[in-house]
Amino acid sequence: MPHSPTIVITRAAHQTGELKTLLEAAGFRTLLYPAIAIQPPADARALAAAGVTRLGLEDAITQYLPLDAMLPASAQGVLGVQCRADDQRTLSLLAAVEDPDARASARAERAFLAGLGGGCSIPVAAYAHPGENSLHLTGLVASPDGRRTLRVEATGDDPLALGRALAEDALAQGAADILD
Repeated sequence: MPHSPTIVITRAAHQTGELKTLLEAAGFRTLLYPAIAIQPPADARALAAAGVTRLGLEDAITQYLPLDAMLPASAQGVLGVQCRADDQRTLSLLAAVEDPDARASARAERAFLAGLGGGCSIPVAAYAHPGENSLHLTGLVASPDGRRTLRVEATGDDPLALGRALAEDALAQGAADILD
């Protein structure tokens, strides 16, 4: 029997199911491990690029997965800064780094996650990006074992309404059954 390459996946719950399905459909054997320190030998490893980069090992990254293969966690990579509402000096300084597109995207993604009753431990992913005069949101719900996935998409101009509507669409298509 020919050898099936083994790929060890160390990822958050929201991405594990999607990646496992993708790799197994391509003929790979997958193993899921929560921490890099306890992983067995493997032909490849799937790790979050952000974590590898934080460790200073970005030269070890050989491939980034495209968004059509793997969606990020809701609001992944967005930095939130908080200050007192009456602190005009700090508010004016923060205005220089405000990114309205990133804020709108994060709000839509988080509204999708909240609409599914989710937090960081359920297999839900979302990615929003601005268009000409609207926001496009793609959401994904996966079973933890990766056997069932649901991908939904919508476009709108109100981030919160868009996220909520997409969550309702996902629920109407069976997302709650996938998450159970």
